[in-house]
Amino acid sequence: MIIAVPTGIKIFSWLLYSLSKNSKMANNLHEITSHYENLIIKFPRSSLNYLPKNLTNKELVIYGTNLISTVNYPFYTKIVRYMVDIPNCIFYPLVGIILSDGCITIYNNSKYKAGARFRFKQSMLKYEYVHNVFYLVAHYCSSYPYFVKTRVNRSNFYGIEIVTRSLPCFLMLYQKFYFKGKKIVPDDLYDILTYEGLAH
Repeated sequence: MIIAVPTGIKIFSWLLYSLSKNSKMANNLHEITSHYENLIIKFPRSSLNYLPKNLTNKELVIYGTNLISTVNYPFYTKIVRYMVDIPNCIFYPLVGIILSDGCITIYNNSKYKAGARFRFKQSMLKYEYVHNVFYLVAHYCSSYPYFVKTRVNRSNFYGIEIVTRSLPCFLMLYQKFYFKGKKIVPDDLYDILTYEGLAH
């Protein structure tokens, strides 16, 4: 009993130190705060109150699993565009889609060089699959999928296409999957291709 009490005190003091707000959480908060401060310095004219505050859902969720659709949202300001990121639950399926029929485009206009767009087009026969892909990337889209007509060899082909907003997070994917404007197989494909990507 005499030995157990000091041992228990040491264990609890170790747990308190390892989980204390003054160590890990303070460091994480400092990193997040410095990140936003850097964005504010970079874009001083941007509004910090662009998106409405979440006052309803306070539950803990896995990062990236509760991203809502941003269709019909207003045009993103610069600071908001740089805050958008791609979580792993969306990134890994995107890898498989880009390796198949998906693509990423960059406009030549200097206004859009800070970002790129993800595009995905399929025939009308694959409407259900396009709907599933749109559900995956709806957080990055400003409009719903739309019908397109392509003329190949004097014949018209009708399909449906998804186009996302121009965002810096897709520019990073472009740099990974494209070299001199042509799609390539990235060097780290073994690390980023998962069963979710293979399913697409």
